[in-house]
Amino acid sequence: MKKIALLLVVMSLAACSQKPEVACGGDDAKSVIALVLKDSLIKKISSDFASQSSSVNYEVDGASIRATVEKISIAIEDVVTTKSDPNSTKKFCSSTLKLGVPDDVVKNADATRAMLSLTSSQQDALRANVDFDADTVKAPFDYSVQPTDDGKKIYGSTGDSNPALTFATTLVEQSFIKTALEKQKADQTQQQQQQALQAQQREAEIDQAQMAENQAALQKAQSDLKAANDAINVVWNAANKQWRQDMLPEQRLWLAQRDNQCKLKALDTGASGSTSFETNRINCQVEMTTARTEVLKTSVLQSLSQSANSDSGSAGNSTSENPGATQLAANLSTFISNIAQNKGQIDRLDQQILSIQAKLNQDSRADALDDYEKIIRLSSQAKELLLANQKYLSAMGPLTNELSDRGVKPPLSLAEINENMATGTSKIQQWNGFILNMQMALQKSAGASQHAF
Repeated sequence: MKKIALLLVVMSLAACSQKPEVACGGDDAKSVIALVLKDSLIKKISSDFASQSSSVNYEVDGASIRATVEKISIAIEDVVTTKSDPNSTKKFCSSTLKLGVPDDVVKNADATRAMLSLTSSQQDALRANVDFDADTVKAPFDYSVQPTDDGKKIYGSTGDSNPALTFATTLVEQSFIKTALEKQKADQTQQQQQQALQAQQREAEIDQAQMAENQAALQKAQSDLKAANDAINVVWNAANKQWRQDMLPEQRLWLAQRDNQCKLKALDTGASGSTSFETNRINCQVEMTTARTEVLKTSVLQSLSQSANSDSGSAGNSTSENPGATQLAANLSTFISNIAQNKGQIDRLDQQILSIQAKLNQDSRADALDDYEKIIRLSSQAKELLLANQKYLSAMGPLTNELSDRGVKPPLSLAEINENMATGTSKIQQWNGFILNMQMALQKSAGASQHAF
């Protein structure tokens, strides 16, 4: 401890004619030293808190420090004058200093030490070579006293340091720190609780967002499955009754396989009944249904193509009775005329279909179903005309050969007939696909009336 500034008090001495003296063990001297010690405690504690570098804000005011120090009792015992100069009134004194620290200060100091994981104040006193018992701090103490020349005042001073005073200072400071540490701990606890609450809220929000995302994925999968089922039902309804009867056993078997395979596949990604399980199961069904739709669509087109070829073949098997060359040429001319007439009607129907399609592409109108039906009806009429032309062309083949055998050049060569036959067959297949697409569009808009399983 640095040397403390001298303190003076007014005092009464013996007769003015005598030389002023003061005794080391006198009450006036002890009072002066007690004031010096308390002032030293107040200044040291205030300075320590003012220069604190800790992140903890102790918020200790001077009034609180002074009030606490005033509660400390100071006793100077076993006083001995160690030095006295005949030519000077200054006395050097040795004693035992006893500081009575309030019980609550000691308890608070020990509580602070416990919070800081330090040893108890009793153990600290042993290391500081201080006698500390029953809240009393005791240690050897040196001081000096000297009266003024007029004998009205006494100067008192202490040494540079004193273990009892240092230990008492520590107790008081640690007592004040207790409140700040408790507040800091309470703030930390509250902050941790808030952080935990915020973490719980974030987790809850994440869970809610995940649940919403999972639910949205499930709803999309359900919507996709409905669209896939509608598409396969459209293809199913586009076929004739005989085709559906033939395909029904196979379709039922496929349906059972789809359900079993998708259930097993979904079990790899989630527990049965969970949202992820249902989503993956339905997405699997969508994928398999889409693939199955393409298979059925190909089968329907093949069935329609075979039916068209069968119609053309039956027309080619019919024979004419081979009249004279003139009659044969007349018959060929009639066929050619009919083919040309049908072709003209086909072109007109095609123009009407294109016109309706253009309207459908421009906007979505309430009478779209009627337009789909019109396109299907007009397309079917055009297809029937093409089939009729195919029959005419098939019948023209034998007649053309017979005319050639009789040396008469036919209106169309066999190569031209075969070329027209091939063109007509290709066109019929195109019309089959076009009519099927229109039927699918119509049924998708109106809702399928039958199911593919």
